[in-house]
Amino acid sequence: MKEKKSKKIKKGTNAGIQVLLCILAGGYFLFFTSKIWMPNNETLIEPTPLYARQVMNRHEVYLSQWAYSVKDRAMEVIIEIEAKDLVSEGIEFEAVDRTAGKLPIQAVTEHTDYLVLRITNVPEKWKEISIRLWEKEEKNAKLLRLYTNIEKVDKVAKLPQKEEMDYDIDRLKAQITYDAYRISEHQEKIDDLTEENIKLEKRIKELETANYPSKEEAEKAGKTVENAESKIVSNKNTVNEKTKMIEELKNRSKELQKQIDQLKTEEQKKGRGKK
Repeated sequence: MKEKKSKKIKKGTNAGIQVLLCILAGGYFLFFTSKIWMPNNETLIEPTPLYARQVMNRHEVYLSQWAYSVKDRAMEVIIEIEAKDLVSEGIEFEAVDRTAGKLPIQAVTEHTDYLVLRITNVPEKWKEISIRLWEKEEKNAKLLRLYTNIEKVDKVAKLPQKEEMDYDIDRLKAQITYDAYRISEHQEKIDDLTEENIKLEKRIKELETANYPSKEEAEKAGKTVENAESKIVSNKNTVNEKTKMIEELKNRSKELQKQIDQLKTEEQKKGRGKK
């Protein structure tokens, strides 16, 4: 009898241990897979798209660059500004890390139509950083937030402190990059419309050479041909407009490059003058 009781106790003890181990294993699994304890990059806030216009009360802004150097623990952010009023008091700003709070930020170049901001002491394990903008002298000013995250930020090797002229050059380079982006968009549209016209022209030939058993079907095909021809004309006009836009952007980029070259020449002259 004692042996049977002993066996029952052992069986009960073993079953209890197995249940306990299952609970512990499940707990560890939840701990290491839960987004609460170990948030993965899927939960990161989407970064503010470059070149997307952001609207404030008296200004419109767009982000043209957000660069980050791990080595220098610094960021360089370029923001283009368009004031709706002739007189603008400007824009205030601050940088905030999701976990570390406010970060040191300064305007290394500040003009009425653009800002070049430098963020320093960026935490080593940062995930998301926002720049908050608000208008000076604006009562109850609403915050405009620009975001980046560790996955999408433009990572560069170095971001040393520069002269104001060098930051101006960075801004002009960012504008050239923006022009290239817009050119690629226009060209993509041109390619799509050109391909569509080829398909429409092929369809027109098919309709014009087809035999129709009734007058009603022939008239219906005729209307389809008219619509296709009208669409082809519209597409060609759009292609011509886009082509002109591309030329204007190319010329603009050339002028921007000239400004960059002039600034570099001035910089070299100043360098020789210091020596």
